[in-house]
Amino acid sequence: MNKYIDFHTHINQQDKEIISIYIVSNGKKNLSLPDSYYCLGIHPWYIESINKSEIYNLIKKEYLNKNFFALGEIGLDKISNTDYKLQTQIFEEQIHLAQELKIKTLIVHSVKAYSDILSILKNLNWTGKLVLHGFNSTYEMAKSFDQFETYFSFGFLLYKKSKAQDVITKLPLNKVFLETDDQKIYSIKDIYHQASILLNITEESLRSTIMNSFKNNFTIEANL
Repeated sequence: MNKYIDFHTHINQQDKEIISIYIVSNGKKNLSLPDSYYCLGIHPWYIESINKSEIYNLIKKEYLNKNFFALGEIGLDKISNTDYKLQTQIFEEQIHLAQELKIKTLIVHSVKAYSDILSILKNLNWTGKLVLHGFNSTYEMAKSFDQFETYFSFGFLLYKKSKAQDVITKLPLNKVFLETDDQKIYSIKDIYHQASILLNITEESLRSTIMNSFKNNFTIEANL
């Protein structure tokens, strides 16, 4: 039986049935790296409260670690209190850092900022993989990212009137991943169950497809 992949979580899980992509939160003073896949990057919420140089140095130190998965989460958030011009500057800096270090994948946070993110990625000639985490916009917006190798991670499938419930049924399944993010109401198993209902496939088929996409599209070293 294939395991569940929680493609984006801030909660360090111990369930052996789950493979987690852990987002190391730089909102904490003391960062600790888990013994599992992890991502490092400056989240737009925390730009003004962290030491940027320390995070960049940590990325440069750790990006060749076999458990380092991606640069992230990074991005733009128009409802955050962080100055938007500063958010844009740091987002661009981190894309340049990924290009310099040849990091192949970005995990992107966006709130009401997909158009700006798209423009920045085009202007900076991003050629790697792109994961839009917690995607909850329209299918038309999703299609606008076709010029990149883009994947979509969904976590809002159990919320009423979520756009994600419609979009997930229209995207190629090999571009779809599932996540819990930082909430504790729904487990990744709950989210897989809901996704299987929306997609009208069995949970085992969904786990198998997502696992195969994970193996085939991302450079990883692990016993899966």
